[in-house]
Amino acid sequence: MTDEQGPPEFGLTWPIKRSFVTYVLGMPDGRAGAVEGAFPLPDLSVVFEHDPSVDAAALGDGWAFRGDVRFAGHFGMLFVRIADPWLVRTDDGVLLTIADPDAQDDGPRVPLATVTVEQTGAGEWASTAVALTAQGSELFNSVYPVGDPLDPFTLRVPVGA
Repeated sequence: MTDEQGPPEFGLTWPIKRSFVTYVLGMPDGRAGAVEGAFPLPDLSVVFEHDPSVDAAALGDGWAFRGDVRFAGHFGMLFVRIADPWLVRTDDGVLLTIADPDAQDDGPRVPLATVTVEQTGAGEWASTAVALTAQGSELFNSVYPVGDPLDPFTLRVPVGA
């Protein structure tokens, strides 16, 4: 995963699931790419750029990020796309959603994981738990079961965002 630009000042820094990323990159035909606001880091994390252009009504009390990360391998049998993650507060906590990998730009969002976050500073938060939903498990072809942990992330947004 490479990109010529450096990571943005504000964003969601997330390794997604390092064991999965390492597995894909270790395959003879494994590929990973990050574009459109996603910036790979040497530690296999990705920074998804903060996206203040998303309508606040769509988010409620949450944050939107942009970027597209794709993993492929096994001669086309494996394909996972994680794009435009949003963190949305619900009555039950925080939900991490992504753009539907199979839909057009304005298609429905997929609930990838339930999340617990805590504020660590002004405009900064860190996850303490990230667990796959049923739809998140399906995204990984049910290799990882519902409730399986994804790697924790940090986020930084402009104060007041």
